[in-house]
Amino acid sequence: MCSPEAIAAQTAARPPCKEANWFLGTPEYLILASVSLGSVYGAFATNVIHGALRMVPHGQLEAARAYGMSAARVLWRVQIRQMWVYALPGLSNVWMLIVKATSLLSLLQIADIVLWADRLGAPNFLPTVGLVHEDWRWRYYLVLFVFYILVTLVSEKAFNAIMRRAGRGILSEAQ
Repeated sequence: MCSPEAIAAQTAARPPCKEANWFLGTPEYLILASVSLGSVYGAFATNVIHGALRMVPHGQLEAARAYGMSAARVLWRVQIRQMWVYALPGLSNVWMLIVKATSLLSLLQIADIVLWADRLGAPNFLPTVGLVHEDWRWRYYLVLFVFYILVTLVSEKAFNAIMRRAGRGILSEAQ
């Protein structure tokens, strides 16, 4: 609780006193970032899955019901199995957006690879020695660029393999 004397002694507008400041460490920031990214991109993924469930041809669902399948069995054996063919391209896009968004975590001062690249590559000056090294950040950012390209490439190959596996035996409109 801030005392009136502490508020009066404070020259800055925010925070009114040291006790009112909320100091977060890396674990707390990481939890907040995980919850925020998870809720935003989880909503995107939910929308993709909802659209994919609606893309399964209604004639196939009606045929499954005509064979006497229960609603739960139609959902599991027909609709969900065919839904993946439509959902995986959108889920691949959501995954790529999450990969790109993780590089923004350094703006929240979460100690991720982008923040470490910035800190390690910054010009290093020691008063006793002088300039230890100049600005090397572009080298670290180049390594991060290659890393993110490789993550994207591996993710794309993995999603293509999953799409081939999910699409086996299912005729699409393009065929």
